[in-house]
Amino acid sequence: MSNTYYIDSENVGDAWIDLVGIDADNTYYLFYTGKSPRITYNSLLHLLDAGTKPQFILCKEGNNGLDFQLVSFLGFQLHADKEQNAVIVSNDTGFDAVVSFWSKQGYKVSRLTVKQIHTLEAMSRNAGKSSDAAPAGGQATVAGENALPAKNVKPDNGHADKKALRGGNASTAGKASKSGKSSNKDMLHNVEMTELYTIINCLGKDNSSGIHLACVQFYGEKKGDNIYKHLKKEKFQAPPVNWKKKTRIDKFCSLIFKYSEKADMEVPKGLPQFISSSLNDNDDKKSIQKKLEKDFGKDASDIYKILKPFVTIIVKI
Repeated sequence: MSNTYYIDSENVGDAWIDLVGIDADNTYYLFYTGKSPRITYNSLLHLLDAGTKPQFILCKEGNNGLDFQLVSFLGFQLHADKEQNAVIVSNDTGFDAVVSFWSKQGYKVSRLTVKQIHTLEAMSRNAGKSSDAAPAGGQATVAGENALPAKNVKPDNGHADKKALRGGNASTAGKASKSGKSSNKDMLHNVEMTELYTIINCLGKDNSSGIHLACVQFYGEKKGDNIYKHLKKEKFQAPPVNWKKKTRIDKFCSLIFKYSEKADMEVPKGLPQFISSSLNDNDDKKSIQKKLEKDFGKDASDIYKILKPFVTIIVKI
């Protein structure tokens, strides 16, 4: 089965190039702006040798401008071809709302992360027959039954390869009851309760929207929502702690980076103090990026991408 890829180049850089050549029948729409990362000469040669060339779509820059234009074009294309297997290529979990919307309408829409791209490319290189494997949705639980996961590729929400596997492991996962709770009383849906208590104590039990966002971002939409509902039913009770603001920010940042796409990136030294002293409710995207660049230089872009989903709640800790 051929796929139609809608590529968020600002988010995935040139990783999408590994997709080109997996199947000659695939279609590629590359959305780019002046801020999209440049590609190497080796990548350029790979594109020139490929039988199917991507269609380049220049987008107007702005706050989430590329994302909106990609989604608009996706809707237009789905109207024109209702049978296509549409794949959004991005690590941005914000697209999962789009995946959910179109999947509920009966369309085949999913999201593919950079890690899944590398897995597909390796499958194609080693087995030589990945052409009929449609990639897994970035939120398989959101994409629903219409998402067609790649063979041997585990669907994930952008974090599936994380060592923690949402706080669980193979042994505890096998012991889960029908309710989703592990037989271990210190686990909930294979996530350690101590980690969930950390979220509550970092954000505050009165910040229900922040706790919900954290659960969904860390553990995936369906699993995270189930965890949130359980915590809400228990009125967000957690063992009391006497953490100062910097400690709460430090611990929450550790969780953010633990479940981020940058598996090898630790919390940058000084980041919790930076958030505590330099960011406030009035900061917008540009001001936050400028402040990060001033303090963290070349790492600022990666740090911002990781923090972006949580900015509105982390500045209120």
